[in-house]
Amino acid sequence: MNKKEKALKRHTSQYNSSKKYLLSFVRPNELFGDFKDVALSEKKQDILSPDGELLFKQRVSFVGIKGIYTKIDDGNIIFTIHLSRPLGKNVGIGLSLFGYKKNTSFVAMPKIRIRFGSLRYKITDQNKRLSVRSVELKRKAKTITLRIPLSLLKNPDYILTSINTYFGGALSLDWPVWRVLNLKP
Repeated sequence: MNKKEKALKRHTSQYNSSKKYLLSFVRPNELFGDFKDVALSEKKQDILSPDGELLFKQRVSFVGIKGIYTKIDDGNIIFTIHLSRPLGKNVGIGLSLFGYKKNTSFVAMPKIRIRFGSLRYKITDQNKRLSVRSVELKRKAKTITLRIPLSLLKNPDYILTSINTYFGGALSLDWPVWRVLNLKP
């Protein structure tokens, strides 16, 4: 476990921005999972749970996220997030999008994070704040739709993505699996 912690600390930027999350992996056992890439198209697709995960009824009562759908449309990636109830005063959502492009260093690719609560949202790229006008956000009581230009992610071949809900800005309530979205099927 000491070796794991030392190894994590060597990745300074990731460790500084996600310390609590990364330290959750410092444990005596290993957690593994392997999900197929999601080949994106113009048809919306559920990316929340691969087969064999929680049942719909369990997801609604346990995590508050009923579904996450995504599709490609006119140079944009569109995420539609369905919630079991509206966001509360101290509850927020974080969406992470890390682009990957063959023959381009992963370090050079954008690492976009969008965090939003019941009233405001902010967008960062590796902790550098971006204009909220970089993406289009539409809200309904229990549905949030984001239209994100692929150019903001430097037109990647793949996107590593995850979404989480949190309380008070720090306490993670739900953090489903990271998924790989294949934009070049």
